[in-house]
This record gives sequence, structure tokens and C-alpha cells, in this order.
Amino acid sequence: MKQLPILLFVPMVSTAALAAGINRDAPLEPWSMSERIEQEMMASFDASSEPLEPPRHGKRLTGLDLSGRWQSPGGYDSTSFTFEPLAEGSYSVLFRTSGCLGHWELTRKATYSQSTILLDLPVQEYTPATYTRLHTIEYQGDQYLIASARVAMFDEKIAAGDRSVDFLLLLRLPDDE
Repeated sequence: MKQLPILLFVPMVSTAALAAGINRDAPLEPWSMSERIEQEMMASFDASSEPLEPPRHGKRLTGLDLSGRWQSPGGYDSTSFTFEPLAEGSYSVLFRTSGCLGHWELTRKATYSQSTILLDLPVQEYTPATYTRLHTIEYQGDQYLIASARVAMFDEKIAAGDRSVDFLLLLRLPDDE
């Protein structure tokens, strides 16, 4: 008779529960990838190292209504931002990213001025790229967002004549998607 492997379910607990000590009578808090990423990112992100300049290539867009969902073209990983308007020039933001081994989402607030979106706290993509700034550009007739962490690679590829830059950009999705 073939013996089947024994599978054990081990509930995960949050880092807060671990730090406080485990009370075996208390219900377990679910562990969240979003929570872990948030803690690690906040501990290690250095805003002074983030590039401030917008891309040299592509037309800078100002006064754009960011409302709706913007997403990378996909592949092995995906990143999206959903913007909901608040007051003039500010937005509530839902950031989502995923890849083969996980996914997480983070909520942020953003202000938009000139062609720059500034998030109140950093986000980290699955790839990983960590940033608080995005820029609005028009490139080859379409409107895009580009993260500050992607600007240098975008400019280098365009300057070298390489037009395969879609993976660096976030495209606005139609309202029905």
C-alpha cells in the first residue's frame, strides 16, 4: 500500500504577536505579506537616494486626471495603482503588486503637481523597486506613469535606440477592466 505524505497546517502569526509573546489561548492573527513588506520597507527605504528628475524622453503631462487604474503590462510580475480623487490634486491610492511567489497591496495617499505624483509613504514592487514618486508622461501617443526607480533605465534604453520599454511603464486601463 502506498503511503501518503502527512500534511501539517501551521497557522502563521503576525510579527506583532511574536513580539508580544504567544498566548496559546488567544486567537491567531493572520500573517500578511502586505504587513511584512510594509515593515521591511519602512525600515530600509532611504528617500534621499530616490531620483527626483522626470524622464528626459517622452512628453511630461501636467494637469492629468489620474482617476482609475494604471497597470504594468504583466509577464511574470504585475503592478497596478488605482487612484480615487480626494481634494484638488490629491488622491487615495490602492497599490497592488504580484509575482510567481506572492502578492501584496498597500494603501497610500498621493498629491499630484506638475507631472509628478508624490506618495505619502513608499511602495515596493514585486521586482523589487521601491519608490515614492511617479511621473506622468506621454510616450508614442499613449499616457503612462513611470516610477522614479525606472526613469534611468527608461532613458538609457530610449537613448540606445531600444524601444522595448513597455515593462517599465504603467498604462491606464479602460474603466470596464
